[in-house]
Parts: sequence; structure tokens; C-alpha cells
Amino acid sequence: MENLDFNAAIGETTEAVKYLRETGSAKVGVVGFCMGGALSFAAAQHAGVDAAAPFYGTPDPAICDPAAIKVPIQAHFGKQDTFKGFSDEESATKFADKLKAAGVPAEVLFYDRSGHAFMNGLTEKGRAKIKEIGQTEPPEEEVKLAFDRLIAFFKKHLSS
Repeated sequence: MENLDFNAAIGETTEAVKYLRETGSAKVGVVGFCMGGALSFAAAQHAGVDAAAPFYGTPDPAICDPAAIKVPIQAHFGKQDTFKGFSDEESATKFADKLKAAGVPAEVLFYDRSGHAFMNGLTEKGRAKIKEIGQTEPPEEEVKLAFDRLIAFFKKHLSS
């Protein structure tokens, strides 16, 4: 993750949002996983999206101030995540507390038996990747619940 230029990525996301609006999209949402989750939080602040759904990733304070986010957020984290300082339960809870203190319309969800990258549990290849990075294989019902919540969130906030 040290190799990503977050400022450039935020700029590219902003350009993508601009393009989508210019070509007829009334509303634009962003979803991201891991580093993309952190980027989704930053996009919520900087890129002009209407809603964001970050999965297991919190941004560096240098690129995202939670108090400056004004759009709806639905964030997803696994309680078994061991990526300390980035997406573990403690880091996610600290970030969620900052969102709440700032009055951000945010729902931060935790999945008891899932770890980092739990949405990869949708495929066999993804489950192998979860094991490769030393994370808990998620129960199918938690992956399905997260997916269903994501779809409902975007339907609510992006439907015209």
C-alpha cells in the first residue's frame, strides 16, 4: 500500500465521478476493498460522490478527515481482521467514533466471524487468497449479509 499515490488516486476518482455525471449519471457511489476501502473514505470527502461503501480499510489522516465527510457511508469490517492500525476492529472503531462525533451519516458494520478480505469468500479462488494472507475464512452467511446490505445501501442512496 505504500506504493499507491493516494492523492493521484483521489484525483482520478474525482475525474471518474465528473465523467459519469457528464454522461448522464444523476448519482455516483463508490465501493472499495482493503486499500480501496481507505480510498473510498477519501473519495467520500474529496471526489464528489453521493455515497460510499468502504470495506476493511481506514485512511491515513493526511488524506482524509472523517469530520469533513458529508455523504452517507456504509462501512464493513471483520472482527477477526488482524491488520493492526488499518482495518482491525480497534482501528475501525476509532474511525467510526470520529465519524459519529462529526455527525456523518455513517453506518459502520462489524462481522463477528470474518477477517480481512472477507468479501473474497464469494469464490473458491478468493477463499484461497484469504487463507494465503492468514485471515479467517468467513462464514457464507456473513458474506451474503454484507453483500445484501451493500446493495440495499446503494439502492437507497443512489436511486433517482
